[in-house]
Amino acid sequence: MLSLSDGDTIYVANEGSNTVSVIDTSTHTVTATITVGNQPFGAAVAPDGTVYVENKGDGTISVIDPTTNTVTSTIAIGDTLNGLGDFIASLPSTSGELLAYVPNSGSDNVSVIDVATNEVVALITVGINPEGVAVNPNGTEVYVTDAGSNNIVVIDTTKNVVTGTITVGTTPTGIDITPDGTEIFVTNSGDNTVSVIDTSTDTVTTTITVGTTPEEVEVSPDGTEVYVVNEGSNNVSVIDTSTETVVATIDVGTAPIGVAITNDGDEAYVSDGGSDEISVIDTKTRLEAERINVGKSPHIFGHPFATTPSSGDGGDCNLNGKTSPSNPIFLSMFFLIPFIGMLRLKKTLNF
Repeated sequence: MLSLSDGDTIYVANEGSNTVSVIDTSTHTVTATITVGNQPFGAAVAPDGTVYVENKGDGTISVIDPTTNTVTSTIAIGDTLNGLGDFIASLPSTSGELLAYVPNSGSDNVSVIDVATNEVVALITVGINPEGVAVNPNGTEVYVTDAGSNNIVVIDTTKNVVTGTITVGTTPTGIDITPDGTEIFVTNSGDNTVSVIDTSTDTVTTTITVGTTPEEVEVSPDGTEVYVVNEGSNNVSVIDTSTETVVATIDVGTAPIGVAITNDGDEAYVSDGGSDEISVIDTKTRLEAERINVGKSPHIFGHPFATTPSSGDGGDCNLNGKTSPSNPIFLSMFFLIPFIGMLRLKKTLNF
């Protein structure tokens, strides 16, 4: 078994500084600052630890080597991107490529990137202004929020085709799925609500009122709580998934816009875009414990946590509460990561 250390690293994209802050979650300190492209908006960490940063201003993705904290390559997408999300992997019968799904708000489509070659291998047309992405645990479906269409697009990853749409609230932006894949939580920034979707029927079963202008959402690794950042009211709504009600409201910094929960579930990191800080929330007490100064206009979108492996002999690795085989030959489809934002990766059987 490959054991994991308790320490995580989080990568925060600073849109106003064109940098990425690297934070050690065990010490709550910035250990490195990496220059990337123009207006970085989200970061996601692949199963091998490689970091992908979406640069909204120049339509590129910076690829970072986490061992050196340097940009090793740049992927040209050529469009207005909108964040990075999860990495997924599944068994292709012949191929084992890892693919990434990136929503392009400027052209109303989703780019599918072969991570091995850093090439765009497919474009999937979706609705107006796609923003967020979530994937079900077995990697068969990807869900995309269309902020301009007020719906969720469902993509079949085995064929990379749209199979349906789900009507939600006004201006849906953030999206996340429970670890068991039964429910999806969507932030509707235009009407201050969260839509809860039953994935067995792809219908909205509950609508929850939260704070003002909810932007991002993150389900805890154990699936018991959902954290919603409310940009307009400078706080975080905590939802109990068993009752689907708000059980706590936590004040944070100015204009919070992104959130991620550590792999052990003990802390939530909120990017305060208006005060250039990261608020660290103790999930047990549901209180803000500390603030970390970073670059200008920080964003936590995608899944930016990397867990540092300790010495071992290979085997399984646990990523944000989910276990996946580390052997490159996979026997079944499995969900690899829930780290921060809007990019999803998949090992073919796809995305």
